[in-house]
Amino acid sequence: LQVVCGAPNARAGLVGVLGTPGAVVPANGMALKVAAVRGVESNGMMCSTRELELGDDHDGIIELPADAAVGTAFADYADLNDPV
Repeated sequence: LQVVCGAPNARAGLVGVLGTPGAVVPANGMALKVAAVRGVESNGMMCSTRELELGDDHDGIIELPADAAVGTAFADYADLNDPV
């Protein structure tokens, strides 16, 4: 899956939080879609804690432990799926 990200901590092999097309960014209500970023197709967005309204950090994207299960919904991984 190709995702274009300009965050300072973005790098190959990083396990992070991905918003896929159709997801909505809580901080600004933006609905994600496949789009060209710097002329390259991007299939989503790597997210920071501020974008997900989990804190004020916006210096880079969320970095999960290298052994975090890829493909797991972040809400499940972080136990944030409480409907309240």
